[in-house]
Amino acid sequence: MDAPEITCLIVMVVCFLIVLVYLLVELLQNWNQVCNRDPKIIESRNKHDQEFYKYLDNIYLKYTKGSMA
Repeated sequence: MDAPEITCLIVMVVCFLIVLVYLLVELLQNWNQVCNRDPKIIESRNKHDQEFYKYLDNIYLKYTKGSMA
């Protein structure tokens, strides 16, 4: 007497909840890495940012020298 539509709906809701819980658990496990304010990590990020900006400056200088020549 159980309608297949109701069974399908129940299965879909259960699957949705399982996926939702999985994503929430993953977010909570990685929360410390995502929002880490450790000074060592911030210093490392700033160092990489400075190196990247120097790289971009070199590309810009090569481009401007090439276009002005």
